Amino acid sequence: MSPETLPLFAAWPLLGAMALGDLRELRIPNRLLVALAAVFALVAPFTVPAPEIGLRVLAAACIFVLCVAAFAAGVVGGGDAKALPILTLFVPVTAWTAAPSLFALSLLAGILAVIALRRTAPRALAGWKSLATPRSFPMGVSFALCGVLLSLTHH
Repeated sequence: MSPETLPLFAAWPLLGAMALGDLRELRIPNRLLVALAAVFALVAPFTVPAPEIGLRVLAAACIFVLCVAAFAAGVVGGGDAKALPILTLFVPVTAWTAAPSLFALSLLAGILAVIALRRTAPRALAGWKSLATPRSFPMGVSFALCGVLLSLTHH
């Protein structure tokens, strides 16, 4: 574990809450996103060099612009468009080349997990909106999985 990934490890409980909440409600609440940003703001200054924090903030700003465009085009939901830039803050600069591959893997795993849940547990999870809405996908599941994979694979 490198010091640069400590903010990501600290965010694990919130990532889990994001995945479960998005599965249940098809929403990523603003208070959860504020809490994630707060974890980064509180932990990063002690574990991440200042120049790297600046690069991460710049990357998050660029991702935010892209996410606003994707939201305006109806490609992603509002929670997803807000979550991805915040989660970008947690990605170490040295992991920027691996992060897209891990996200693609997480996206595929998330899709397969939701399909499996829709087929095998419809009664037990009847109140979960993401399982009852066939043309929807809770991106929070993939975001959380990517964060966990990134923290476990980046040294």
